[in-house]
Amino acid sequence: MKAHAFKTVQLIVMAVFFFTVLSSSFLTSAQADFQRTKIAVLDFELIGGKLETTGMGAILSEWFITSIVKSGRFDVVERAMLQKIISEQKLSSTGIIDENSATALGKILGVKVVITGSVLNLRDTIEINSRVISVESGSIIAAENIRGGPESDLHNLVDQLTTKIMRNFPLTGYVVKKNPTSVIIDLGLDAGLSSGTEFVIYKEGEVIKHPKTGEVLDVEQIVTGKLRITRVSKNVAEGDIISQDPSGIAYGQLVKSVQKESATPTPPQERKKAAATPVIKEVAQSPTPTPVSAPAPPPKPVQEIKQNKKKIAVAVPEPSRTNDTPAPSTIPPPAPKEQSAIPEKAGEYKAAIFHWELFGDANGFAGILLDRTLYQIADIPGLTLTHSYYKTKGVAPLTNVAKGSLFNGNTPNLATLRQVGKEIGINVAILGRMNIYCRWSDNCQVRNMDYVVVNLATGKIYTEAGTNWDMGARDYIELLCSKVFDKFAVDMKK
Repeated sequence: MKAHAFKTVQLIVMAVFFFTVLSSSFLTSAQADFQRTKIAVLDFELIGGKLETTGMGAILSEWFITSIVKSGRFDVVERAMLQKIISEQKLSSTGIIDENSATALGKILGVKVVITGSVLNLRDTIEINSRVISVESGSIIAAENIRGGPESDLHNLVDQLTTKIMRNFPLTGYVVKKNPTSVIIDLGLDAGLSSGTEFVIYKEGEVIKHPKTGEVLDVEQIVTGKLRITRVSKNVAEGDIISQDPSGIAYGQLVKSVQKESATPTPPQERKKAAATPVIKEVAQSPTPTPVSAPAPPPKPVQEIKQNKKKIAVAVPEPSRTNDTPAPSTIPPPAPKEQSAIPEKAGEYKAAIFHWELFGDANGFAGILLDRTLYQIADIPGLTLTHSYYKTKGVAPLTNVAKGSLFNGNTPNLATLRQVGKEIGINVAILGRMNIYCRWSDNCQVRNMDYVVVNLATGKIYTEAGTNWDMGARDYIELLCSKVFDKFAVDMKK
């Protein structure tokens, strides 16, 4: 009896062991593509004029590291370890390191990629450049740059540069479930995925081989659709289908992330400058030519009089009318048109950014909120930003609105917004409230947020509100901004 019981226990232990090994092998296989790329980031080199803050090269490097770590897709060598190795190897700690030195440094640190950078400060331009060097090949596999004006927010420029660099490291995975309007993929928070990320879905087609050697050169990729992620959990994510090929999206097809181009805060005005800038004609210098089809009316007689010891020309009064001459019309001229918040033409809107009501740690995210808002405005034809409470290049300041007057409880104060709109000539108001909590500098979540766009002409309010403890504050801000402006853009096209 004891022997039989012992044998049973042995079988159970062996079954558990076998199941554990089998599960581990599947887990390792499934998560093989999720391994974070290990990188090292060197201090950025300063070229040209000095910046206001000393040691800006190291500061920009820290910002870049923070921004790239937040994506959840990279492991970055600690700065102290990096400086120690550089000192021991007698290498340069700035972006002037060459490819050979980067390869040697990378092998010592056990990284796959070394990123170097420089900051070019000229009179009217600040340019941040970066190079991505492969440790294995010793070659530059990518180079990106971003430009801004002398008043640009350097932190925002670094964030935009990070977005550009991440395009060279796309996330790849598989479709694990196909629903009628959505798709679930095998990538989640552990892979560094966030809401709003877009993916191309494709299937493999013909294998391309060399005609002589038979070597596989490539595999044809047939795009079957696109999706945008809306919900992210630990190991999987769900996204809405944006487009779909007639052949259809199916289980087991591959997905690859695509990064949207990041916008610079100032271009919205630059891109619409030509349409917004009035053409001013100086009549004295460029008189209007006389039409050929009709003779020009005779000039009125003029006479010269002296005024302040200068001769000036004035029109001679016309002779008084006789009784036979009809009297001029007594109908008063039309009153000047009152400025209104209603657009003169359908589809043309002028917007103003009002002050945000910020709580907790949200003040540190006002620049991010402004940047994402400007990006959305620039992406909608017919929408122009004319006023902003926050300093924005090429935009008039908005200062005549009392703080705390924009909301009645949880509802935007439409009367106040319309009054301001009538005074400054805008028909779209952008405002909101935000409360952010940061556990530490790199871990901030939105406790609650209201993002609001108001069409002052129709009184329609477009809003998104919510809280999120699973997503980073930056990503959640971008998500809510995008949702609100998507709804507004749809109505603009009607």
